[in-house]
Amino acid sequence: MSDVVLTLQLPRGNRFIPIAMTGNKDCLLIFKNVVLGEKHSLLDRASDEVEAICARAELEKLSRILDMLIPEPQKGADGETNQGGQNNG
Repeated sequence: MSDVVLTLQLPRGNRFIPIAMTGNKDCLLIFKNVVLGEKHSLLDRASDEVEAICARAELEKLSRILDMLIPEPQKGADGETNQGGQNNG
């Protein structure tokens, strides 16, 4: 996983105040799955074919980007997750 962080920000007008930041791999994976799930629900709620095509394209693009930035952990031969070094920062 590259150096990716998740930042909690508080919107104030047209700017954002950063509150907290983490690079924790488990947190990043949860974030990725939640965001992709939300985009997938937009696809499921599409009211017509054009809207569905647009939503599917956005989902596929976002999925590819997030897969590059936040890859799923690899499973070892014993079936255990191998994430390498943990970053709990």
